[in-house]
Amino acid sequence: MVGASIERNGEQQHVMARSAVLLASGGFVQDRELIHRFVPQYDNAVFIGGEGNEGDGLRMAWALGADVRDLPYIKGTFGKHPMDEHNHHACLAVYKGAIAVNQDGRRFVDESQSYKLLGDAVMQQTFGVGYQILDQDVMDSGDNQVRILDFTRRLEEGLFVEAQTLEQLARLIEVPEDVLLAEVAAYNDAVRQGLPPAFGRQHLVHHHGQLRTLERPPFYAYPSTAAVFGTYCGVIVDTQLRVLDVFAEPIEGLLAAGEMIGGFHGAAYMTGSALGKAAVFDAWPAPGHALRARADHEDSCAAGGRNGYPLPAAPHQFEQPGDDR
Repeated sequence: MVGASIERNGEQQHVMARSAVLLASGGFVQDRELIHRFVPQYDNAVFIGGEGNEGDGLRMAWALGADVRDLPYIKGTFGKHPMDEHNHHACLAVYKGAIAVNQDGRRFVDESQSYKLLGDAVMQQTFGVGYQILDQDVMDSGDNQVRILDFTRRLEEGLFVEAQTLEQLARLIEVPEDVLLAEVAAYNDAVRQGLPPAFGRQHLVHHHGQLRTLERPPFYAYPSTAAVFGTYCGVIVDTQLRVLDVFAEPIEGLLAAGEMIGGFHGAAYMTGSALGKAAVFDAWPAPGHALRARADHEDSCAAGGRNGYPLPAAPHQFEQPGDDR
């Protein structure tokens, strides 16, 4: 790669790179076609990633034979209210003792798991939506200084459904009364006996916290789906950030960084690793490949541009050696 062909103010321009072209265009969280291709189970999720994350850089790299990793492992975060447009943070009452039920009123998962695995589980339910069911004790255990545990603030905003009895709550959220009552009763009985309830739950979150019964009215339900904040996958790079092709050979003059690359998260996701990746690649030296560009307007050649690099408007295509377009 020797540069990029871009469109600026309706005119096509050529930006020639002195050393390499750097792809830093983010993922494709805003491209429903790519989401459906690789993780169709997330079609009905809520997507909150950056508006420019449309997969344009990934498509250009594909066209040059770039290899990719981790595309099937896109995951969403459980606990996003499907109708709330103001709070982008999840609500995780399950980590304080709530249970998660589906549209049939049945539990469907061990609620102590990672919120990403809970996201996978809820997207397998009808409409990709469930409910976190809690009582007043769980409500009182929240903390409005912690965004994922700010239960009373969300209650004041009308995001919780509240009822004095479980029967009334079931009617309000339109799940079968007898099923929800039976699920809560079975869960409470197991907790009282010191036995793991269905799906093997033993703690509030991961290996921490003692399970609690759900008995003290009023009772609450929080509608919950999964929110996808990023795609966590992309092209394969080596230790110099050179993009590799399907034969594991570097594509000459092409680098990638940030959310554009795959192989960082693998099949799972560790809390904070997305921010960690942003910090790592912002300071990554990429030996021997400091990105430089020359053009009349002295722009850097960063196709799609993110992570602090200048952004040419509307990246169009790469310039390859011998390409006179």
